[in-house]
Amino acid sequence: MKPKTLFEKVWEQHEVAPETADTPAVLYIDLHLIHEVTTPQAFAQLRSQSLSVRRPDRTLATLDHSTPTDPAEVFGRVPIKVESAARQVKEMERNCREFGIELLGLGSEQRGIVHVIGPELGATQPGKTIVCGDSHTATHGAFGALAFGIGTTEVGHVLVVELGGEIGKEAVPAAEVEAPGLAVERRRESAGSVRHTHPPGAPAGRGLHVLRSASR
Repeated sequence: MKPKTLFEKVWEQHEVAPETADTPAVLYIDLHLIHEVTTPQAFAQLRSQSLSVRRPDRTLATLDHSTPTDPAEVFGRVPIKVESAARQVKEMERNCREFGIELLGLGSEQRGIVHVIGPELGATQPGKTIVCGDSHTATHGAFGALAFGIGTTEVGHVLVVELGGEIGKEAVPAAEVEAPGLAVERRRESAGSVRHTHPPGAPAGRGLHVLRSASR
């Protein structure tokens, strides 16, 4: 029997519906990381259809992209000056409160960059499937997780059913990742990694420290 890669094992354990000629595979999602920029439309869609979040215990929210850097604004001594940021922060607080989702808010010592808090807090673990409305989510693969960045529409889907689709499972050959990122773009152009995964067991992956791999 041919040994299976970590990717194959995680995929098979989470596959709810296999890929067909007409439909993508559907995977169960262990951890859904969310932030204030790619969730407002998703929560609005849930409200419009009277839907709830299926697994709030598997959803972790943080304020990230629109948070101010002025401590006075962060800790509420003065209002957030950027109107759009203030609106997104307020909306995120409301959404998490109403849908029962844990939020690492402005006053939380655990709040941080959405694709960094997972490893920092131990939420990102080997063998998990992880999604987030942020393109850097794939870096969780450095910790043995199967992780994907998703769009706002998919954020809504995962919130409701805890399943992710439109995911590809073809692996990029080891030779393609000898110089992470740049080699793929050079040989396959900027969209060269779409519907592909980069095996961490490839020679280039084995030679990278986990923190460098996580920042690719």
